[in-house]
Amino acid sequence: MRVARLFVPAWFGGFVGCALTFVSLTLPAQVIIPNQPEPTTLFGNPWGIRAEWRIGGEGTWDYLAVDPVAAQLLIAHGPQVQIVDLHSGERVTSITGLGEARDVVLDPAGAYAFISDAKAGLVRVLDRRTLELVAGIATGPTPRALVYEPQTQLLFAICAAPVVATPETAPPNASSHNASTQKHTARPPVRSTVTVIDGRSWKLLGDFQVSGRLGFGQADTRGNVFMTVEDRRTVIRFDAAVVARQLRRGAPTAAESAASAAGNQAAGNQPDPQSAHGTAWDPLMRRFLLPDECTDPAALAIDNQHMRLFVACENGHLNVLDSERGSLVASLPIGLDPGTVLYDAGRQLIFTANGGGDGSMTIIHQDVNDDYAVAQQLITRPRARTMAENPSTGRIYLVTDIYGFDLSGQYGGQGGIGTLKTSPMPGSFEVVVVGPVGAP
Repeated sequence: MRVARLFVPAWFGGFVGCALTFVSLTLPAQVIIPNQPEPTTLFGNPWGIRAEWRIGGEGTWDYLAVDPVAAQLLIAHGPQVQIVDLHSGERVTSITGLGEARDVVLDPAGAYAFISDAKAGLVRVLDRRTLELVAGIATGPTPRALVYEPQTQLLFAICAAPVVATPETAPPNASSHNASTQKHTARPPVRSTVTVIDGRSWKLLGDFQVSGRLGFGQADTRGNVFMTVEDRRTVIRFDAAVVARQLRRGAPTAAESAASAAGNQAAGNQPDPQSAHGTAWDPLMRRFLLPDECTDPAALAIDNQHMRLFVACENGHLNVLDSERGSLVASLPIGLDPGTVLYDAGRQLIFTANGGGDGSMTIIHQDVNDDYAVAQQLITRPRARTMAENPSTGRIYLVTDIYGFDLSGQYGGQGGIGTLKTSPMPGSFEVVVVGPVGAP
């Protein structure tokens, strides 16, 4: 048997006397939840929710990071970064003084952490020993996801708020394009900004712009950086050292851009089909086009050993790509609206957190012969979209809060049942711990 929380409908609120109401519903293990893939294979020790830690705090949240050495979880949560002890589940402290924390990335030595502050337009540097913010580096608008590339030791800040291109740069004769192109060019073309920072000196190298709305990013062990382009149905790949060298020289000239584009074409890479007028930096990027069935690819993970990318799409598809050629290796069903993807190399498992859609986690098994199959569909919690793993234990940490109905002031001439709205329960923010059932 498994237990999933069901929140009561609005009409039920008039019959209960508590401010926020939810009930538990026990479901038989064989019941298939709508819009979720049915497992096709099983393996020992199925995964389940092992603990829930109520840590409180207000505001929106985003990405997480695990420090396995210090046994701590760092959570970007509104105007603070919360630090939670992984043994006790208690909040150790909170790093305050932030505008809106969106991502946390540890440097390889673990002495510092980099925090993207979307509201302030900064990457903040946190001294992990003193727990003080010791530096702030200006970025493009609204920085969100951060990527640390280990070979060059460069930090890439993906600025999620795109720069809208001028009307003159819109593709001409849009009506002559095919239906797929029209779908994208109906909106103004966008350009996202990426800020590059030296991870050792904390100095700004500069910014560059790429066509499309960038989502999440990952680095491999060969000096490459990958980023999803949500509105282009693509993944871009670029050499971190090449981009850094070009930043020091200035934006690529027209001749340099043309030469890079020719080199990409010779390598079998197709140009962006949905941007007739891109940026000078676009030719430095290789673009891997995803299948038509994928919409809004935002989440990304990487298998460095086998050179595989795992790209999760909002409409419930996971695409496995060859990270060198960009070719499609496999496509699997997952839950809707995934926010993050994790790859556990030791256990050969891929996890997607589908909290934005159906409140689930899809667990996919990777076979040695490059076969993939959905092994388990685990009900987690609504809005639990971001997660991080402790590789030493295999435990995965998600965060969410609890929504309910505030019944105060709704009656006695101040509105009726139809005016009830859901809202987060104060202090309900929690960490959900997922791990193998029966394991220590």
